[in-house]
Amino acid sequence: MSADQNITTPNKFAGGDYRTVRRDFSVLALLLGIVAEYDGEVRWKESAAAARDLFARTAANAKVGTSQVYNEAKQRRDQLNDLVNGTRIEGQNVEAKTKWGATIDRSPLMQKLELAFQGKVLPMTSSAATFKENKAELKHQAELIAAMAEVLKQEGMEDAGDSDYDGHCDKMKNAALEIVEAIKLDNQDAAAKAAGQISQSCSECHESYRG
Repeated sequence: MSADQNITTPNKFAGGDYRTVRRDFSVLALLLGIVAEYDGEVRWKESAAAARDLFARTAANAKVGTSQVYNEAKQRRDQLNDLVNGTRIEGQNVEAKTKWGATIDRSPLMQKLELAFQGKVLPMTSSAATFKENKAELKHQAELIAAMAEVLKQEGMEDAGDSDYDGHCDKMKNAALEIVEAIKLDNQDAAAKAAGQISQSCSECHESYRG
């Protein structure tokens, strides 16, 4: 995720970068939503709920690449940089509990899932060499997939509550966590098998659900 690369000029933003911003800010809102609800003390906990709502709003607006949305995205980019550098993001009347259906749409999460799986997990589990060379990044991507799979079935999300749909999400989450465990055990075969299960869950889900 690099807001600096995708929020550069109004013309470039309108030319298509707004779509990337929508996807990346949706994922950021998801992660901040998890941090806001986390029981323990973690970095950015005090700012998480307010930041979640801000990035979720900009992600929702970034369905178009207008100058107004560009300026809003620039503001979010600057706030993100400030947050990383230690500045707290304040908000009024924010709730730690995330209303997932009102926070993020499924479509940008599915885009991120495809990028994470097809672009990272699949090639990184394809051989012993790539597995060994990319363990840290593979663990990160697998944990991200697991988190997205869990959020996709939360109340308010599209199709959540449907037993078949929730089952596909659970299958994906469990397979992603099996990859994390395979990394701990240095077991490339197990990681590749789990990646195959993620692929299967995606295929089965796409037969009935889209968006």
